[in-house]
Amino acid sequence: MLLLGGFSLNVFAKKADIPMQIFDDSVVGDFGTKGPNYSFVIHQDDNILTMTPSSVDLVLQLRDSLGNVVYSIYLPSGTSQVVLPSTLTGSFELRLLASTYYYLGYITL
Repeated sequence: MLLLGGFSLNVFAKKADIPMQIFDDSVVGDFGTKGPNYSFVIHQDDNILTMTPSSVDLVLQLRDSLGNVVYSIYLPSGTSQVVLPSTLTGSFELRLLASTYYYLGYITL
């Protein structure tokens, strides 16, 4: 933390690549199990998430360790960047929900 003229500035930005896996309950994979069949990466820079634009509408959810949804936002197709509220802190399960499938990853804010 750096203090400048009475203002604090966090100089320790959280940057990470968040690997996301897709889960589609309508697809059966090897050995008859349902599970990930595609993945991509979301780039995190503090509370800003950058991703490859989706061709479908998504809902972004952050869930706590108990599975409770603590934040949710609608992302129209073509969205490539999301700014999460700076008041969110901690570790969360990150989900991007589509109609029949969802992407899953983990994030620390």
